[in-house]
Amino acid sequence: MFTGLFSNRPSGKVHNGDTIKCTVDGVTYTATIHCDDYAGKPEDNDEGFWPSLDRSAPGWIGDNPRKSYAQQMADCEAVMAMHRAGEMIYCAVAVTAEKGGFQLLDDYECALWGVDANWPHGDNSYLVTVANEILPEAQSAAAVAIKKKITSAQDTLAVLTA
Repeated sequence: MFTGLFSNRPSGKVHNGDTIKCTVDGVTYTATIHCDDYAGKPEDNDEGFWPSLDRSAPGWIGDNPRKSYAQQMADCEAVMAMHRAGEMIYCAVAVTAEKGGFQLLDDYECALWGVDANWPHGDNSYLVTVANEILPEAQSAAAVAIKKKITSAQDTLAVLTA
């Protein structure tokens, strides 16, 4: 288990609103899955999504592919069927920060959009990797927010005690 980093792995399919948390230096960070309604279909977002036997095509499967053309085509068809059924999604992984009941970051201030989730034969564990890659940005932004809140409180206190 990683200390101070997101480490909970999804146990299956992820859904809109799923969260994982970690605490670093007294700040609680929450990574949340948000559906990305603006992402298109997998075949539109991934040049070379469909396998091809043509060497010049983006989806060329190579001379000695691990899976046959038919297997790769079946995998792509399964992805498209899952996407049409709303099971395979594109999402955002957004990291927020909170300390002492104060929300330090806006909901989407530190987020990555267009991340695919729930692919067939996938375990979604890379979503934790994405959250951990966003975490340093969220930590920096949270540190700035804390300093601003402290400065604002000091200014208010100075006015009230003058």
